[in-house]
Amino acid sequence: QINPGFPGHESLAGKFLGGGSFFAGQPELNTPLDASENPQDHGAEASSYHATHVAGAAIGTGGPGNFFTGVAPAARLVDCKVLSDAGAGFGSADGVEWCIFNKNNTWGLTGDDLIYSGIDVLSLSLGGVSNSNGSDAGAQMINAAVQAGLVVCIATGNDDSQDYIASPASADLS
Repeated sequence: QINPGFPGHESLAGKFLGGGSFFAGQPELNTPLDASENPQDHGAEASSYHATHVAGAAIGTGGPGNFFTGVAPAARLVDCKVLSDAGAGFGSADGVEWCIFNKNNTWGLTGDDLIYSGIDVLSLSLGGVSNSNGSDAGAQMINAAVQAGLVVCIATGNDDSQDYIASPASADLS
């Protein structure tokens, strides 16, 4: 049941700095490394908005009533869509590569707002349907992100399986 008191996107108003779309599986359709766009999270169902929910738990302000404030409400959002609205896609490695390229981007900010420049943390809520030994492209890109100085947090078990670790959570450095 949906909580009618949850402010949804209102708690993320003014948070977006940059981002891109990488879910198509075709590099020519990805947001270029030196560009930015605001991807839309429509979820598998109109009420799911999984990425918006995860972002709200992390950086949400709580909305007008300061209700359901995230754990880091002063943080800003760089949003990379690596799965389609149906939850399918092959874009996690491409999205992480974009984040590495843009980790020092100032997003056009100046003065005191420069505190919000760059990318510090990657939070991925996705998984796969098979075990990974960490040698695949997704896991290797996570290792590259950590080596580039980014902190990477990856949810695993999204498919309700308890007997393996899927990529990209199988990365040695995540």
